[in-house]
Amino acid sequence: MDADSINVVMVDDESTDGTRRAALDAMEGISIINGTAPPEDWNGKLWALEQGYEHVHTPFILLLDADIELQAGMIQAMLNKMCQDELSMVSLMATPNMSSIPERALMPAFIYFFKLLYSFALSNRPGTGIAAAAGGCMLLQTRVLNGIGGFSVIKDAIIDDCALAKCIKSAGHRIWIGLTHGVISLRHGSVTDMGNMVARTAFTHAQEEYPLGDEGVGANKGTSKGAAEFMNNAGYMRQDSGQEV
Repeated sequence: MDADSINVVMVDDESTDGTRRAALDAMEGISIINGTAPPEDWNGKLWALEQGYEHVHTPFILLLDADIELQAGMIQAMLNKMCQDELSMVSLMATPNMSSIPERALMPAFIYFFKLLYSFALSNRPGTGIAAAAGGCMLLQTRVLNGIGGFSVIKDAIIDDCALAKCIKSAGHRIWIGLTHGVISLRHGSVTDMGNMVARTAFTHAQEEYPLGDEGVGANKGTSKGAAEFMNNAGYMRQDSGQEV
C-alpha cells in the first residue's frame, strides 16, 4: 500500500498536553480536527469519532487508538482480509503492554475473560447474535458506517466497539475479529485501571443478557440465579481459540 494514499485525520479532543504539536511534528500532511465538548447524550469518545468521521471521504476507515503501534504491512493485511472474505468490519485485538508485573499478571487474564464473554468464533460466524470488536484497531467500509447512521447509533454506548459491531452485524453485514502480534498497545495500565476495565466489560455484558430491573441484574429470575445462569452461559465459550492474522 502506498502511504500517500492514506489520509490521516486526528481529533484533538480539547487536549492541553501538547498533543497537537506532537502530531504535527510526527507526521506531515495530517489533518487535525479541533474537537468540541460532547452534547449531553453523547459518550465523549464517540463524539470525537463522529467529528472525525465527518471529514472522511475514502471508501475505508481505519480507527486507531492513539497508543496503538502498527507493524509494517498490517493495514494491507487487514484490507486483504476484508476483500477476500467480503467483510464490512475487521478488528484486531492488540498485543498488550507487558512491561510491568501487574500487566503481565492481569492482561492475559483479561483477554481470556473477554473471549469468554464475546466468543470470537461466534462473532465471526454469520447468523449468530454474538458480535465483538476490538476498538483499538478497526477497519470499516465507509458505506456500511454511512448506512447505519454513523456513530450516532451508539452515541451513549459503554462498550462502544462491541456495540458498533452488533449494529453492523444486525444490518446483515459480515464482521471479523482476531488476534495478532502486528498491532501493539503502548498503554500502561495500573491495577485499578485494569480492574475497572474488567468490571466495565462484565457489567455491560451482564446488563445485555439480563437487563436491570428493580432488583438489579437478573431481577426477573432472582439475582443469584441470574448471575449463575450468566456464568454458565459464558462457560461454553472456553473452547474458542480465536483466529490470528
